[in-house]
Amino acid sequence: MHADLSAGDALMRDSARFHFGFTVPFVAHMGAAAVVAAVSASKGDLGLVPAFDIASAGAWWSALEFDAAPKIIARLPFVERADHPAALPVFVISRVAADAMATEAAVWSVRVSGWGAGAAQRRCRRWPILLPCRIGRSDGAALLVIFAEDKSLRVGQRGLG
Repeated sequence: MHADLSAGDALMRDSARFHFGFTVPFVAHMGAAAVVAAVSASKGDLGLVPAFDIASAGAWWSALEFDAAPKIIARLPFVERADHPAALPVFVISRVAADAMATEAAVWSVRVSGWGAGAAQRRCRRWPILLPCRIGRSDGAALLVIFAEDKSLRVGQRGLG
């Protein structure tokens, strides 16, 4: 289990131990990109990255765009509640066979030109499925977009999960 501790060591460890137990080896990293790299280099490891305040982490999800790259396979906790013992929202990243992918939700990496950080943040507040991140110094944004199950949606090759 590779985990990004940038959101807080105790919070991430609580989430990992609550959902996966105490016997799974835990490898700490600083930054989501390091977790993605570690999972990419492994054969069966999982990664945990915070699913909030991702603007400060850069567009780490762009490393998941390639066919052979790991994918986002879940968001934890499955049910959010005020008294949850491991309430830190995290994405679970893993290498997975294409035919084993569940399609209850689709996660996409989207780049939008002409949007600044303000435009992305405004849309994020109105549409909670958008998790924005400004990229570079260009006039644009990189977004992580989550679509709930929709029978008309087809997950294409650029899908991340």
